[in-house]
Amino acid sequence: MSSRSMRAGAIALAAVMMSSMVACSGPSASEKASASFHNSVSAARDALFEEAKATTEGFFDLDESLGLQGGAEELPAEMDQYVMGNARGYVERLTQAIHRDGERTAPNTKAILIGPKVGLLR
Repeated sequence: MSSRSMRAGAIALAAVMMSSMVACSGPSASEKASASFHNSVSAARDALFEEAKATTEGFFDLDESLGLQGGAEELPAEMDQYVMGNARGYVERLTQAIHRDGERTAPNTKAILIGPKVGLLR
């Protein structure tokens, strides 16, 4: 056997041994860090989604309550946690119009938000 083929055989054997040692040692530190990062991003995204869901439900519950009462001359202070700026003004004017016109939301109905379809950028 030539020294060249012996060297190639030794390199191949070393590669096999190293790959089996890596396979036995478990995930590398960078793989563990990557998994940890993805888990924390996922947890943060889930927490943010739950907060957004609670905020949306809180707003619609309060808005529905105001509609059932026949609106109001001014928004209750609790609404400030859900809307601010121009949005607060829009909600307040709508609530005032309902109150002024003597309208009420029909019982057992739910408000829905209709807007543009939002897609994810990839």
